[in-house]
Amino acid sequence: MKKWKKNIRSLKDSNNMVAEIIGTVLLLGIAVAIFSTLYVVVFAYPFPTSSPNVTLIGTIEGSNIIIEHHSGEALSLDTEIPITIAGEKVLIDDNRTPTARDLLDNASKEDGVWNIGERIVYPFEYNSSCSKAEIMAVDTESNSVVLMGTLDIHPECDIGIKYTTFLSGDNAQLNITATNYRGDINETDAEINITLPDGSLYIWNISNLIVKESVTLTIYMHWTPGDSMTGIAEIISSTFPDPNLANNKAHLTPV
Repeated sequence: MKKWKKNIRSLKDSNNMVAEIIGTVLLLGIAVAIFSTLYVVVFAYPFPTSSPNVTLIGTIEGSNIIIEHHSGEALSLDTEIPITIAGEKVLIDDNRTPTARDLLDNASKEDGVWNIGERIVYPFEYNSSCSKAEIMAVDTESNSVVLMGTLDIHPECDIGIKYTTFLSGDNAQLNITATNYRGDINETDAEINITLPDGSLYIWNISNLIVKESVTLTIYMHWTPGDSMTGIAEIISSTFPDPNLANNKAHLTPV
């Protein structure tokens, strides 16, 4: 009887050990299954590429928008360059946003990337409503914006004035010449105050003065030798800022 009870106890101990082993195997199998599922889910998920570490600087030079790669990683030539001027988006070819490939010069594109020191140049035309340009650069590989900003556009016109006279007998020919020496845009509304030798005043309005061109107003008047021949011509208003005010006023000079 005692031997039979001992055998029963040994059988129970064996069953317990087998149950523990099976339990351990099952837990291990479950853990492997969970890990495999997580591995498939995690590595199947398309993690986005990190945004490139790059510094781009935008400026206005004359009538060109410049975006220079200042430092950091090279960018793809497919980098999009959205530009909006006076509320209108810049589109090229088949109404698409320009890319670095479109705006870089050929030498900069030889290595196949937009690299440090290379500059995008976009020429534009000034107009009276053109005061701001919004620029961006979008890295299409990481689908991230690497530049966003607004450039102030301040068109300038260097307008100068000359006031000369030709004297012949008792006649005087007064010539007032206005010149747009340099600038970003044609002057569209310049006003010049003219003082004649007899003291009378004359206002001359110029509706359009093209860059690097001149217009002349000629006034004829009677003159007696010995009379004073003095006068002043001065630009008193203009549509666009004048970077050189020194030539905006001229005294009458006989020639």
